[in-house]
Amino acid sequence: MLQGNIVRLLIGQFLSQVGDWVAYVALPLVVLAKTGSPVLVSFSLLFEMLPAFIVGPVAGVVVDRYNRRTIMLLSDFVRAALLVVMALTDQLWLLLTAAFLVGAVSQFFVLRCRLLSLI
Repeated sequence: MLQGNIVRLLIGQFLSQVGDWVAYVALPLVVLAKTGSPVLVSFSLLFEMLPAFIVGPVAGVVVDRYNRRTIMLLSDFVRAALLVVMALTDQLWLLLTAAFLVGAVSQFFVLRCRLLSLI
């Protein structure tokens, strides 16, 4: 039973990481295709990375206090929903806002994964 849970966790982690990297690579390309502006591409990368500095400290406190499984599942579902919004939108402001929120929610997931590797 425990081995099945570990296998499911590893498969889920793998799929989550693949989705993260696809989104990380695709966002600048989508912004460039929509705007043609290298400056806005830089802003899109900033919007993806900025939450690590803003949300990271708060996420650490939350991750320590709540159920790890709930945090991982909830953050993954929220990230998936935001990625769907990013895929379907034509508006740049919504794309950048969703990118910022994906980065923010990812902090909870990443911190929980790091804590799991320490256990």
